[in-house]
Amino acid sequence: MKPCLNLFPPNSKTERYLSSIEVSEVTLEFEVSLDAKAGVPFIASGGTSSNLKITVKCAFPKQSA
Repeated sequence: MKPCLNLFPPNSKTERYLSSIEVSEVTLEFEVSLDAKAGVPFIASGGTSSNLKITVKCAFPKQSA
């Protein structure tokens, strides 16, 4: 898998380490709530809220001492 952004110099130690990480699972959860209340004319209220949760399970390579 190729990275979308190149944050590190090519073939750097950090790039090699990060490229060896094995991603086993990615979970994306999102929630959107809308709320509206109306009563007497010209008096109303409303609101929104949202949540986003991203979970990534991965295995990092063992580093040699």
